[in-house]
Formats: sequence, structure tokens, C-alpha cells
Amino acid sequence: MKMAEKVMEKEEEVTEKKSEPVKAVKKWKGKDWFNIFAPEELGKIFIAQTPATDPKTLLGRSVIVSVADILGDDSKYYMKIRFVVNKIDGKNLNTTFGGFECMREHVIRFVRKNMEKLEHIMHITTKDKHKLRIKSIIILNSKAANSVKKNVRQLTTKIIEDYASKYGIYEFLRRILTTEVQMRIKNEASKIYPVRFAEIEKIKVLKSS
Repeated sequence: MKMAEKVMEKEEEVTEKKSEPVKAVKKWKGKDWFNIFAPEELGKIFIAQTPATDPKTLLGRSVIVSVADILGDDSKYYMKIRFVVNKIDGKNLNTTFGGFECMREHVIRFVRKNMEKLEHIMHITTKDKHKLRIKSIIILNSKAANSVKKNVRQLTTKIIEDYASKYGIYEFLRRILTTEVQMRIKNEASKIYPVRFAEIEKIKVLKSS
């Protein structure tokens, strides 16, 4: 299993230069290693380790992980999820959901000449009162009238709000990670106008419950 791809806050790294072995040892002297875990709702799997002299300095630290590692599904390689350290339990650090994003390259490969790319940003509140900003992308098979684009955006809003009103943050997120939400948008929007592709590109947490 791959470890977390990137720790967002600046973190010291071991210097591997053979000419500076003493300096490298001093850099870690007096520090302990702490294990970072995904939230219980996502299996509480181990995702990374980080060193610190005082674990309290790690509170609020962000870690970005591939969803492929969380779900054990390599097809989700393009999805990245952000976790934020929110609790210290001895040498273990618990986290909460902090955001989601798809690799831009994944979205771009579905765009072709003369297709219509719709970007839609909306604010929602989940059943457990998490406030989120969600950016979705819908690719129509060809250029469309403004009225069509408006109807597709309205439908997208309705579908996402429907899921948010029914589910708490983690169940809502799970249905995005499994692409259930995206497929529903594509299938229902295709009744308005042919849709090539639909994706939830980014989720930003505005306020946790």
C-alpha cells in the first residue's frame, strides 16, 4: 500500500547525503514518530508517519492520500482525499475529512473539440451539518444552448442536494468515491442532452459540524 503522497504542512526530511551523517542524526534527535490514521468511518487505516517533538504541534496537520489506497481500488488513482489531524491518542493521530479533489489530467482527457464543458460550483450542507463547496464538471457531447446548460446545472444541484440532505459527511463522501453520484448526474442529465462525462472535481470543507 502506498503511503500518503504529501504532507501539506512543511515537514523536515532526512538528509541522505553521505557526507553529512552526523547532521542527519541530529535532525531527528529528541523526536518521536507518530502514526496517522484515516477516520473510523473510512476504516481507520494507517496512512502515514510523521516525526515531532511535541505531538500537539501536529494538530491541524493535513495529509493528502490517494483514494486508491483508502478503498484498495487502483481505478480510483485519480482521486485524492485530504485528512486533517484532529486528535492525539498516544503515538497515534486520528483525522477527519478535510477535502477532496480529482487530478486535472483525469478530467481533461474526456474533453474533445466541439464539446461543451460545464463547470458548476455550489454550496451545500450535509445531514450532519458539514458545510461544503462542491465543484462539478459535466461534459456535453456537443455545443449546447444556454437554456440546456442552465437545465443541466439545475439538475446537478438538485441531485447533489438530494444526497446531502439524506446523508452525513462520510456516507455522502462514500457515494462520491464510488462514483454513484457522478453516474446519477450523467444518466439523468442525458435525458436533457447527451452527456459524455460527469465528475465531482473538488470538495472544500467550509465548516465542520
